[in-house]
Amino acid sequence: MSWRFAPPWWAVLLTGFGMAATAALSTWQLGRGAEKQALVDRLEQVRNGPAGVLNPLTPAPPPEQMQRVAVEGGFLSEPQLLQRAPRRDQRAGYQLWSLFRLKQGPTVIVDRGWIDSTAEVPPPPAGNQRFSGLWRSLPRAGLALRAELCDENRALISVVYPVLDDLRCLVDQPLLDGLLLLQAPDTDTLIRDWQYAGMPPERHLGLFSLYVAFFPQLVAGPIERSTTLLPQLHRSFAFDYWRVTDGLKLMAWGFFKKLVIADRLAVYVDNVYTDPSLHGGPTLAIATVFFAYQ
Repeated sequence: MSWRFAPPWWAVLLTGFGMAATAALSTWQLGRGAEKQALVDRLEQVRNGPAGVLNPLTPAPPPEQMQRVAVEGGFLSEPQLLQRAPRRDQRAGYQLWSLFRLKQGPTVIVDRGWIDSTAEVPPPPAGNQRFSGLWRSLPRAGLALRAELCDENRALISVVYPVLDDLRCLVDQPLLDGLLLLQAPDTDTLIRDWQYAGMPPERHLGLFSLYVAFFPQLVAGPIERSTTLLPQLHRSFAFDYWRVTDGLKLMAWGFFKKLVIADRLAVYVDNVYTDPSLHGGPTLAIATVFFAYQ
């Protein structure tokens, strides 16, 4: 008896469509990686290039582009803005924005760096200042909510993604539509690590495949972001007997709770919840408690 594999036409069609979609997505991902790498290279070139003069009549560059400029003037003592920023080393923090009045010109917003949320906010430098920085557009959210900053009469104001109209009332002179990232060495409280905001492209096929292999985590929780997981895959870890044995003990204890306790309680809970009308109050209460442990 001979066996002949003859899939239906719709299965062949779906398989071909899936293969074509996979190839198209792979090509798109490669293109995105090349675009990201070009952004990283361009930012590095701008950071190390010559600084031009900030022209108040020139609008800020489009998003994901920057210009290195030099400015001269003085900081306003207040207000200072604390813009919500991503965490660093599991620590919450802000980007510290200060108002800087150009010499014989308008006012610009200067990002002085990232500061820990528990640290004391340092005042801006006094007197005439001359420095260079990266001129970029104001960060914008996908959904902008209007903030009434004019009603805030404080030295420190917390913001999320303010727009220019929300910021104009803070100064009595014209305010440029842009953000100047201060280029200066880090201090005890301020971190100035101006890099590409997104995750750089991953070129290691093995590590990228390992990261994709974690996607089935979706059935038990959210997919871990690449900015959190991929850097961990690049680290070097030496074999530690005690960490391995502790991990195996945790796994064994988890299997015991799932297979011996939770699955046994599930038999009682499923029997009660299949038709609650057949059971009394105490039985339903016990089943509810068992369901919580399950």
